[in-house]
Amino acid sequence: MDGTPRILHPRDAARVLGIGRDKVFRLLRSGQLRSYRDGRLYLVPAEAIEEYISRKMAEADAGRDGGPT
Repeated sequence: MDGTPRILHPRDAARVLGIGRDKVFRLLRSGQLRSYRDGRLYLVPAEAIEEYISRKMAEADAGRDGGPT
């Protein structure tokens, strides 16, 4: 993620992922997108976004491999 900050606010994570801010907060609360809190503020490490994308791609690949044709 060239040019992307190492730590992102949820709105920035949403922009990078191409999803809505509410969806990001659902992912954060469920633990699907790793984050940490600084007081009331959620912060998302850039590597957590990479991990999330990799996991979703692996799930998609597994679905293609194991699904009916």
